[in-house]
Amino acid sequence: MRTTDLADTIMFEIAGLLRGKMDSAEYRRVMSVLLVLKWARDHPVRLEIPPKARWNQVLEAANSSPIEALEDAASALVFNNRDVFDDSFERMELGKRLSDGDAWQLVALFDKIPLDDEIPGFNHLVGRIYDQVLATFLDDGKRGGQFGTPPSVRQLMVQLANPQPGQSVYDPCVGTGGLLIAADEYVAERTDRHDALALFGQDVNMQQHTLAWLNLNLHGIADASIRIGDALLDPCFQNTTGALRRFDRVLTNPPSGLKYRREMAGSHAHVWYGQMRTADLLFVQHVLASLTSGGVGVMVVANGVLFRGGLEGNIRRSMIQDGRISAVIALGRNIFPNTSVPFSLLVLRGEDTNPDTERDILFINAEHEVDTVRSRTYLAPRHVQKIANAFHRRNDIDHFSRIVSIVEIAKNDFNLNVGNYLFPVPKTPAAPSIESLLFGGVPVNEVEVQRERFDALGIDLNELFVRNQLGHLEFPPSGYETIASTIPSLTAPIETAIVGAVEEWFAEFPLPRNVFTKLPLDAARMYFAETFQAALTERMVLSDEQIAGLFTDWWVANRENITRLRYHNRQPGASTVDVSANILEIVGTDLVARARKLLAQERNQLIDCYLTWGSRYSPSLMELERRRADASSRLEGRMRTLGYQWPFREIEP
Repeated sequence: MRTTDLADTIMFEIAGLLRGKMDSAEYRRVMSVLLVLKWARDHPVRLEIPPKARWNQVLEAANSSPIEALEDAASALVFNNRDVFDDSFERMELGKRLSDGDAWQLVALFDKIPLDDEIPGFNHLVGRIYDQVLATFLDDGKRGGQFGTPPSVRQLMVQLANPQPGQSVYDPCVGTGGLLIAADEYVAERTDRHDALALFGQDVNMQQHTLAWLNLNLHGIADASIRIGDALLDPCFQNTTGALRRFDRVLTNPPSGLKYRREMAGSHAHVWYGQMRTADLLFVQHVLASLTSGGVGVMVVANGVLFRGGLEGNIRRSMIQDGRISAVIALGRNIFPNTSVPFSLLVLRGEDTNPDTERDILFINAEHEVDTVRSRTYLAPRHVQKIANAFHRRNDIDHFSRIVSIVEIAKNDFNLNVGNYLFPVPKTPAAPSIESLLFGGVPVNEVEVQRERFDALGIDLNELFVRNQLGHLEFPPSGYETIASTIPSLTAPIETAIVGAVEEWFAEFPLPRNVFTKLPLDAARMYFAETFQAALTERMVLSDEQIAGLFTDWWVANRENITRLRYHNRQPGASTVDVSANILEIVGTDLVARARKLLAQERNQLIDCYLTWGSRYSPSLMELERRRADASSRLEGRMRTLGYQWPFREIEP
């Protein structure tokens, strides 16, 4: 079993052991301390580890008194690292939650976790385990209107900000540090370096500060500057003159709906554009004031920030007129945990005094760029890529993205609601042909509109219909439902050919070793995305967007295994036939399965289209009337043979 698979199995067992015995916050503390105790064995320079907190001694003491061993270790660890941990991590009180047997089993399970990955220097495993720990309480983690930032939204925010090596990145509401980690990973994929950014963050909550420190360190990031303090009341990062320090990138998901208090305006920069009843726009102004002249800020905002009037409307107008807002991106509902309220992303510009600098705003409606699993919606990697591409290229795409001038925005009273500038795709179906409804047959023009889609999957629509005397298309005598059931067999040859093309591409996938092993991961991704697009575009079945989305979703889902393949192929004499064979099979099987699923979706849409024609036009209204009259005549005859007067008439009193 691979190291990561073993770790996942053990973490599942640990979650099962603790489920129902403690709430999410307690689970977080217990798991954090235990993970750090185990991790610190191989990273002693990051923390001061007293004897009682050394993992080998914890194991030895747990043989006689496991609960006491864990509580003593936690107490000693916290006491010797007060700059990292707050008191809540010391007071675990496991005896109130676990039996000695449970505690011993917990220690034994943690001892099995192989935090030293089989790939030397590959620090992802312990960080990924901690991601799982944090995810277990994400749905419960809200404070003052602040909701956890889902991984897909973090990835989108980082791609929009596009941090570059050597730049500084700041999060004034750092939480568990997820946005800073995402920024580090983004640059690492492009440079093969995990130390290319200067990372800064602060949080008002001591526990959040501890979680951020742990999360960053467990992800291999040891030199980030994380402070304790309220970004509005007590901004921690200032220059020698007392002004807010400037950063190249600011990424944040601040609490929403906090009531404004005058002391929040501790820095003049927080009220540069004005004061208001809530703190929402104070956070926006804090981000603006924290950006270098060419900096980029990306932040989550409640939608009310986009359209509320009064004082907030005046502030928003001034920001727009100064060109400080680059883009507004509407996200769908149910993306953030524990709330169905929709949120948006603001992309902010640093202060630029050049009058020729662009001042127009890009609007993106990403409300429908989601997948849904068990009533929760999320941005799939293909959605993240589509949104990011539209932003960086500043494309106008029908119903999706549009650049709007300040003149037009002013006409809307500086309202930034995306719905004012982008309209959804009309869902109203085309009006049916009255003639076809009356006399039967499908209008030729309705069929011709869909012909290209059917042709792409190898179906000649002429074979699915019979032309009648009026020039309309009739369904064959066997009925439209029977014909619809034959569509999968008709599309099978094309589907098989497409899947074959995917398999042929994957057979050559890791062979360009100079690309696969020597280029940074993101450069390799772009190369293989192009070759994949070329291999499938010739088939003219899937659109360019579908092919790009298929590749992106596959690559991101298998990034860990792809990274392992790269490592094995970098070794002298490495061959994809030996160590990598199992990984290749897993990755290739997943790609083929995704291609089959996408083709099945296309095929099922054709079936639905054909069935819609059938339900709309078969039978015709004239045929239904004939059947009704025939049925009425038979009923009347039957009733008369039984001795009843028909049609039935009530006897008047």
